[in-house]
Amino acid sequence: MAELESPLPRKERRAHRRPLPLPEVKFVPAGNPSLPTFVSLMLMITTFMIVLTSISLHENTRMRALMSGVRDTFALTSGTARDGEGQTAARILGAAALGFHTSVPLAEVEGPTGGNRVILTMPISTVIDTTTKAATTEFEKGVAALAAALAGRPADLDYELELRFSDGAVADAFASALATTASAGGIDPARLFVGTAPGPRESLSLLVRLDPRPTAPADPASDSTGAP
Repeated sequence: MAELESPLPRKERRAHRRPLPLPEVKFVPAGNPSLPTFVSLMLMITTFMIVLTSISLHENTRMRALMSGVRDTFALTSGTARDGEGQTAARILGAAALGFHTSVPLAEVEGPTGGNRVILTMPISTVIDTTTKAATTEFEKGVAALAAALAGRPADLDYELELRFSDGAVADAFASALATTASAGGIDPARLFVGTAPGPRESLSLLVRLDPRPTAPADPASDSTGAP
């Protein structure tokens, strides 16, 4: 049986073929469209509060542990102090460390129990302005409290202070400003030294040491016995 031919040319017949149109799909949001945004915001706020609380608790715990270590090291609790050179030095050093810490946050306190020295370690950014190369107000107040505590020492005890930097270049840049501030705060320049010690570059250590004051030998000429 012969195939019926269309009156249209073959190309025109192909052009007349069109795909069937698909039905239009409309998106209809379920419920309140602002609910996901609100939930996300609440989750972010909750997360921020949790992180903030965790940091706060960590700092409080760290500060309590630090202060407790200072008290235990230098026997500052009532009823533990006894008369004697070692206990006197320990009480003075403990008061000096606490006085300094009231103004300058300390990262670490080192010193033997009942000993005659203490090492206070702090971030260098808390005691010096790296832009102006000047001592901070916190360091000025801390040095004043330290000097006041050392002024109450017995006459037979002498003190020495040493600023310990971990890098010689950092010491050359900032030691002069810190020494000048310490001298203005009541520290005897003849008892203040600058040195280097191993440690983090961003940290500074302050060594405070109490030693018995050397007694001058007796002058034989002043002997009243008249012995030759």
